[in-house]
Amino acid sequence: MCFNVLEVCILLFFIGMIARGYRKGLLKISITMLALISSVIALNFVNPYLRNELQQNTKINQFVLTTIYEKIGLNEMHEDSSNAEGRSKAIDKLNVPTKVKDVLKKNDDRKVYDKLGVYTFSDYIVSYVTQMTVNSISFIGSFVLVWLVLGILFKGNKILSKIPVLGGVNQLFGAFAGFIFALIIFWVGCIFIIALSATKTGANLSEMLECSPILVFLSRMNPIAVFLGL
Repeated sequence: MCFNVLEVCILLFFIGMIARGYRKGLLKISITMLALISSVIALNFVNPYLRNELQQNTKINQFVLTTIYEKIGLNEMHEDSSNAEGRSKAIDKLNVPTKVKDVLKKNDDRKVYDKLGVYTFSDYIVSYVTQMTVNSISFIGSFVLVWLVLGILFKGNKILSKIPVLGGVNQLFGAFAGFIFALIIFWVGCIFIIALSATKTGANLSEMLECSPILVFLSRMNPIAVFLGL
């Protein structure tokens, strides 16, 4: 366990979002929450299209694959990959987020190898991480696009903001909504870290996240990652 800047920043962010939710109340913050939830729903339509386009782009895939091979530590992997224990140890030493390591261990079987069209353990690692990175990039692009469009639409809607507040109950529920909102944004941030895991910045963020048991626990609960198959 260690103390780091990322943990402090995320803690302050959660406190700030809870305070903001308490101050605004549930009814007012629900406008932003509704926009965020609508964004996630809209991703079901936008993300598959963008993901397919990226996966079919050989230049992007080749660039990501080459970058990942150099950055995640595959060239320094010396563990015995002929047995499950050796492969598990090798995965633990990779420079990738814990969530990625969990998925790599879970899917380390012949069916996944055949689906990816690979034969060796190292090819499986680089192909799967490449696929995850491309999926993460498509999610980020889709999310930003949908969020901007829906954010503008919902910002112009003042109906909910005119509803009279309900006193303390409204503020308490607002604080809870603020926490949920912060948690969703944190989960989206984890997808960004996965997408950037092959870069120096992403590796540094991933390392700081790994130092915090609380952040690791929250990142493993990420339903967005499950939705994306990460």
